Amino acid sequence: MREPERQVTPDAAAEPGGDRDDSLLLLFLCCHSALTPASAIALTLRAVGGLTTGEIARAFLVPEATMGQRISRAKRTLKATGEPFARPAPAEWAGAAAGRAARALPDLQ
Repeated sequence: MREPERQVTPDAAAEPGGDRDDSLLLLFLCCHSALTPASAIALTLRAVGGLTTGEIARAFLVPEATMGQRISRAKRTLKATGEPFARPAPAEWAGAAAGRAARALPDLQ
């Protein structure tokens, strides 16, 4: 039997202002250019949206095990990039968001 997924929450005491919402940071990370659009969307729904793997699998019309693997591969891909888990500067938000959204949703351009 597969063990239940757990939510990872940053330690609020680990950094100054640790009580802030890191949803935007997670969104930028989940839409990384190294991920395929399907993987970026699935990871975003899991990490930012809080959906379960089963819920995401049903939305994608794939088995839960397939979606679990897709999300795991996406996490490994992000880790392999070696980029720091850091929030973009506010001046970079618009450009970064537009560029990542365009890559994640190419059919909407």
